[in-house]
Amino acid sequence: MSSSVNGNKTNNYTFTSAPGSVTINPATLTYVANAATSTYGSAPSLNGGSVTGFVNGQNLSSATSGTLSFTTSATAANDVGSYAINGSGLTANHGNYVFVQAANNATALTVNPALLTVTANTTYSGTTDVTSAVQLTGLKNGDTLTVNSATAASANVADNGKNYIKAISLGDGTGKASNYTVRSEEHTSELQSH
Repeated sequence: MSSSVNGNKTNNYTFTSAPGSVTINPATLTYVANAATSTYGSAPSLNGGSVTGFVNGQNLSSATSGTLSFTTSATAANDVGSYAINGSGLTANHGNYVFVQAANNATALTVNPALLTVTANTTYSGTTDVTSAVQLTGLKNGDTLTVNSATAASANVADNGKNYIKAISLGDGTGKASNYTVRSEEHTSELQSH
């Protein structure tokens, strides 16, 4: 039967170093893109971002090398919607970190509709139908839309200056109409006396 002083049995063992017996797994750094918006037909302009997850008082300059950058695959030709902005360009010193993208990066870029200007210049005919006189300005990327119908707020020449297109229906064989927005209060129709 063995005995010990105060229950301390450490004298019964010999401790030796075992090289390679310690495994250190890398911590995780997260690329966090700042939200950005652009307009259909314009090249996206990004707002950069940051990296989070540093430990032990480290920061970008002390724990990594390389150049932090944020990019998107979206271009001026991409339809209205949400697109990813991803971070890249860094390498962790000594392999102490691995890199992941923040969940919100997948939808960090919002492409908004372009403003389509709709005007009409026609001769008085006693009707508010100005379909054949409508002109569309502001189409992007070679898009083509047709005017199915357009109605002016007034049929009278006397209302010029305050007349506008109050309803319009656009035809779209290419699926691009959703990339545009039309605000009727900004669109005027001018009637000419004849």
